[in-house]
Amino acid sequence: MCGTDIFELDRVDSYEETKTTKEWNYKITELRGIIIHLDEVLTMSALMATATGDLRWEKRYRNFEPELDVAIKKAMKLVPEAYNDEAAAQTDAANIKLVTMENQAFDLVRQGRVDEARVLLFSDEYERQKLIYVQGMTKFTMHRDITIQLKELLGIIIHLDEVLTMSARMATATGDLRWEKRYRSFEPELDVAIKKAMKLAPEAYNDEAVVQTDAANIKLVTMENQAFDLVRQGRVDEAKAILFGDQYETQKRIYAKGMTNLTANLSKIIAAELKREQHRQFLYISIVVLLILFLFISLFFMFGAVRKWHGSLTSSNRIQSERSKELADYNKSLDEKVVERTAELAEANREALKSKKEAEAASRAKSEFLANMSHAHERDHRHDGTGPGYRPDRRSAELFGNGKDVSRYATDTDQ
Repeated sequence: MCGTDIFELDRVDSYEETKTTKEWNYKITELRGIIIHLDEVLTMSALMATATGDLRWEKRYRNFEPELDVAIKKAMKLVPEAYNDEAAAQTDAANIKLVTMENQAFDLVRQGRVDEARVLLFSDEYERQKLIYVQGMTKFTMHRDITIQLKELLGIIIHLDEVLTMSARMATATGDLRWEKRYRSFEPELDVAIKKAMKLAPEAYNDEAVVQTDAANIKLVTMENQAFDLVRQGRVDEAKAILFGDQYETQKRIYAKGMTNLTANLSKIIAAELKREQHRQFLYISIVVLLILFLFISLFFMFGAVRKWHGSLTSSNRIQSERSKELADYNKSLDEKVVERTAELAEANREALKSKKEAEAASRAKSEFLANMSHAHERDHRHDGTGPGYRPDRRSAELFGNGKDVSRYATDTDQ
C-alpha cells in the first residue's frame, strides 16, 4: 500500500566535511529535496489515515518522522544563519503546530472518530500552517551549476511524484475532486522537471531500466486518470480498487525501481562532474602555487640584486667620500702652501724693496760723494793754478788717472 519512497539520506552522511562551495551547495540541495519529500510523505500519510481510517498510514508516518528530523538538523548545522531569523522561527512554529495536529488526528482515528480527524487535517488552519512551512523552506536557495541543478531536479521529481500519487489516492479515498485539482496543478511541473533533467543529463535516460520506468509511469498516469473519471461519476469504490489494487502497486514498484536506477545514474554523473571540478580546482591551485613559487624565486633574486646594488652603491659612496676627503685635504694643503708661498713672496718683496732702498741710498751717497769730489777737485785746480791746460803731475795721474779712470771709479762705486 505504502509503495517505495526514493531518497538517499544515508548518502548524505558520507560528507563528513564540506570542502568546497560546490560540495556545500550540493549537500544543501540534497537535504532540501529530502526535507521537502519527507514532509510530503508525512503530510499525505496523516491525510490518508484520516481519509481511510487505516492506521497503517500512521506506521508509515512514524517510520519517516525521525528521518525528517535528522535531515532538518543536518540542514541547521550546515546553514545555521537560515534558522536564526524571524521567518525561521515562524517556520519552526508552523512545523510544531502541524505535527501536533497530525498527532491529534492519529489519536482521533484510533478512537474511531475519523470525521473529527478529517475536519482537523482538512481545516483552513492546517492549510495555513502548511503554507507558512513551505514558504520557510525557500531559505534553501543558492547559486546552482549543473550538478546542483541535477540534484535539485531529482528531489523535485521524487517530491512531485509523491504529490501526484497521494493526490489521486486522496481523491479516491474522500471522493473530493479538489484533490484532482491539486493533481493537475502539479502534473505539468513534474513533466517540466523530467524534461530539464533529460536535457541536462541525457545519458542517464538511455538504458533499459529507464524505458521500463517510463512505461510504468504511463500506466500509473492512465490508472490515476481512470480513477478521477470514476470519482467524477460517483463510482468511488471502483476508483479505490484501481489505486489501491495490486496492479497499481506493481507499477509503482517498477517506477520506484526505475527511479532508484535513475538516481544512481544521476549520482554517477554528478560524482563525475564533481571529480572533474576537483581536478580543475587542483589544476588551478597547482598553477597558483607555481606562480607563487615563481614570484618568491623572482623576489629572492630581485632581493639579491637589490642587496648587491645596495652594496655597490655603499662601496661607491664610501670611495667617493674618501676621495672627497682626500680632495678636501689636498685643497686644504694647497691653501696652506699658497698662504705659505704668498708669505714667502711677501717677505721676498720686502727684502727686495729693502735692498732696493739700500741700493738707492748707496747710489745717492755715491753720487753725492762723486759730486763733492768733483767740486773739490775743480776747486783745487783753480786754487793751484791749474786750469784747462793744466796737466797733472805724475803723482796725480797715478792717483786719479785721467778722466776715464774717474768715470770708471764712479761706475764701480755705483755697482
